[in-house]
Amino acid sequence: MGDDSGEHIGTADLAKLLEESRLRRESSVDAQALHPHFAACPSCRKQFEGLASLDRQLMSMTPAESATRRDACPRPELWREIAGGLTPPQETLNLLEHASRCDHCGPLLRAAVAELTALNGMVTEAEQKHLAALESTALAEATAAPGSGEGTEPGSLLA
Repeated sequence: MGDDSGEHIGTADLAKLLEESRLRRESSVDAQALHPHFAACPSCRKQFEGLASLDRQLMSMTPAESATRRDACPRPELWREIAGGLTPPQETLNLLEHASRCDHCGPLLRAAVAELTALNGMVTEAEQKHLAALESTALAEATAAPGSGEGTEPGSLLA
Protein backbone atom coordinates (compact mmCIF):
# COMPACT_ATOMS: atom_id res chain seq x y z
CA MET A 1 0.00 0.00 0.00
CA GLY A 2 3.06 2.25 -0.06
CA ASP A 3 3.09 5.36 -2.18
CA ASP A 4 6.27 4.60 -4.11
CA SER A 5 6.02 0.82 -4.33
CA GLY A 6 3.61 0.86 -7.26
CA GLU A 7 1.07 -1.17 -5.32
CA HIS A 8 -2.60 -0.32 -5.24
CA ILE A 9 -4.80 -0.15 -2.18
CA GLY A 10 -6.82 -3.36 -1.80
CA THR A 11 -10.57 -3.48 -1.29
CA ALA A 12 -10.27 -4.32 2.42
CA ASP A 13 -8.07 -1.26 3.00
CA LEU A 14 -10.41 0.90 0.92
CA ALA A 15 -13.29 -0.24 3.14
CA LYS A 16 -11.28 0.65 6.25
CA LEU A 17 -10.49 4.08 4.85
CA LEU A 18 -14.17 4.59 4.03
CA GLU A 19 -15.07 3.68 7.61
CA GLU A 20 -12.48 6.18 8.87
CA SER A 21 -14.01 8.88 6.69
CA ARG A 22 -17.45 8.05 8.12
CA LEU A 23 -16.11 8.55 11.64
CA ARG A 24 -14.99 12.04 10.69
CA ARG A 25 -18.62 12.79 9.75
CA GLU A 26 -17.64 15.17 6.99
CA SER A 27 -20.20 15.86 4.28
CA SER A 28 -17.61 15.35 1.53
CA VAL A 29 -14.54 13.16 1.58
CA ASP A 30 -11.16 14.55 0.51
CA ALA A 31 -9.46 11.32 -0.53
CA GLN A 32 -6.01 12.90 -0.81
CA ALA A 33 -6.21 14.21 2.75
CA LEU A 34 -7.40 10.81 3.98
CA HIS A 35 -4.40 8.86 2.65
CA PRO A 36 -1.25 10.07 0.86
CA HIS A 37 -1.41 7.23 -1.68
CA PHE A 38 -4.50 8.83 -3.22
CA ALA A 39 -2.45 11.90 -4.20
CA ALA A 40 0.00 9.73 -6.14
CA CYS A 41 -2.43 7.17 -7.59
CA PRO A 42 -5.44 8.45 -9.56
CA SER A 43 -6.72 4.89 -10.05
CA CYS A 44 -7.01 4.21 -6.31
CA ARG A 45 -8.38 7.71 -5.68
CA LYS A 46 -11.09 7.20 -8.33
CA GLN A 47 -11.95 3.80 -6.90
CA PHE A 48 -12.23 5.22 -3.38
CA GLU A 49 -14.28 8.22 -4.49
CA GLY A 50 -16.67 5.90 -6.35
CA LEU A 51 -17.02 3.75 -3.25
CA ALA A 52 -17.62 6.83 -1.09
CA SER A 53 -20.26 8.06 -3.55
CA LEU A 54 -22.11 4.73 -3.44
CA ASP A 55 -21.85 4.77 0.34
CA ARG A 56 -23.42 8.24 0.51
CA GLN A 57 -26.24 7.08 -1.78
CA LEU A 58 -26.90 4.05 0.42
CA MET A 59 -26.84 6.14 3.58
CA SER A 60 -29.27 8.66 2.16
CA MET A 61 -31.84 6.04 1.23
CA THR A 62 -34.99 6.15 3.26
CA PRO A 63 -36.54 2.70 3.23
CA ALA A 64 -40.27 2.34 3.20
CA GLU A 65 -41.89 0.67 6.19
CA SER A 66 -41.16 -2.69 4.62
CA ALA A 67 -39.90 -2.29 1.10
CA THR A 68 -41.06 -5.14 -1.06
CA ARG A 69 -38.53 -7.48 -2.59
CA ARG A 70 -38.61 -7.30 -6.38
CA ASP A 71 -37.79 -9.99 -8.91
CA ALA A 72 -34.45 -8.29 -9.68
CA CYS A 73 -33.40 -8.42 -6.02
CA PRO A 74 -30.78 -11.04 -5.14
CA ARG A 75 -31.15 -13.48 -2.28
CA PRO A 76 -30.81 -11.60 1.04
CA GLU A 77 -27.75 -13.52 2.31
CA LEU A 78 -25.75 -12.39 -0.72
CA TRP A 79 -25.32 -8.94 0.88
CA ARG A 80 -23.23 -10.51 3.67
CA GLU A 81 -21.08 -12.23 1.07
CA ILE A 82 -20.54 -8.89 -0.68
CA ALA A 83 -19.70 -7.15 2.60
CA GLY A 84 -17.17 -9.90 3.32
CA GLY A 85 -15.54 -9.58 -0.10
CA LEU A 86 -16.56 -13.07 -1.22
CA THR A 87 -18.12 -12.17 -4.57
CA PRO A 88 -16.33 -11.49 -7.86
CA PRO A 89 -15.54 -7.79 -8.44
CA GLN A 90 -17.86 -7.25 -11.43
CA GLU A 91 -20.76 -9.00 -9.69
CA THR A 92 -20.07 -6.89 -6.59
CA LEU A 93 -20.17 -3.68 -8.63
CA ASN A 94 -23.43 -4.66 -10.36
CA LEU A 95 -25.07 -5.53 -7.06
CA LEU A 96 -23.82 -2.35 -5.34
CA GLU A 97 -25.38 -0.35 -8.15
CA HIS A 98 -28.62 -2.29 -7.67
CA ALA A 99 -28.56 -1.66 -3.91
CA SER A 100 -28.01 2.06 -4.45
CA ARG A 101 -31.36 2.22 -6.29
CA CYS A 102 -33.38 -0.36 -4.37
CA ASP A 103 -35.28 0.44 -1.17
CA HIS A 104 -35.33 -3.25 -0.29
CA CYS A 105 -31.67 -4.15 -0.90
CA GLY A 106 -29.98 -0.90 0.18
CA PRO A 107 -30.88 -1.40 3.86
CA LEU A 108 -29.86 -5.08 3.66
CA LEU A 109 -26.43 -4.14 2.35
CA ARG A 110 -26.07 -1.37 4.93
CA ALA A 111 -26.94 -3.85 7.71
CA ALA A 112 -24.46 -6.43 6.35
CA VAL A 113 -21.64 -3.87 6.25
CA ALA A 114 -22.50 -2.65 9.76
CA GLU A 115 -22.55 -6.24 11.03
CA LEU A 116 -19.16 -7.00 9.48
CA THR A 117 -17.71 -3.76 10.85
CA ALA A 118 -18.95 -4.66 14.32
CA LEU A 119 -17.51 -8.17 14.02
CA ASN A 120 -14.14 -6.80 12.89
CA GLY A 121 -14.07 -4.58 15.96
CA MET A 122 -14.70 -7.58 18.19
CA VAL A 123 -11.67 -9.57 16.97
CA THR A 124 -8.82 -8.95 19.38
CA GLU A 125 -5.22 -8.50 18.32
CA ALA A 126 -4.38 -11.88 19.84
CA GLU A 127 -7.16 -13.53 17.81
CA GLN A 128 -5.90 -11.84 14.65
CA LYS A 129 -2.39 -13.21 15.30
CA HIS A 130 -3.85 -16.66 15.93
CA LEU A 131 -5.85 -16.52 12.69
CA ALA A 132 -2.78 -15.40 10.75
CA ALA A 133 -0.82 -18.35 12.15
CA LEU A 134 -3.36 -20.97 11.08
CA GLU A 135 -2.10 -23.51 8.60
CA SER A 136 -4.95 -22.77 6.16
CA THR A 137 -3.96 -19.09 6.05
CA ALA A 138 -0.32 -19.95 5.37
CA LEU A 139 -1.37 -22.48 2.72
CA ALA A 140 -3.60 -19.93 0.96
CA GLU A 141 -0.78 -17.38 0.91
CA ALA A 142 1.73 -19.96 -0.34
CA THR A 143 -0.54 -21.10 -3.18
CA ALA A 144 -1.43 -17.60 -4.36
CA ALA A 145 0.39 -16.77 -7.56
CA PRO A 146 3.31 -14.43 -6.90
CA GLY A 147 2.52 -10.93 -8.09
CA SER A 148 -1.11 -11.82 -8.64
CA GLY A 149 -2.11 -8.87 -6.49
CA GLU A 150 -5.34 -10.69 -5.71
CA GLY A 151 -7.79 -8.15 -4.36
CA THR A 152 -5.45 -5.24 -4.99
CA GLU A 153 -6.05 -4.55 -8.68
CA PRO A 154 -7.46 -1.14 -9.43
CA GLY A 155 -11.12 -1.46 -10.21
CA SER A 156 -11.46 -4.67 -8.23
CA LEU A 157 -14.45 -3.18 -6.42
CA LEU A 158 -15.44 -0.32 -8.67
CA ALA A 159 -14.66 0.14 -12.32
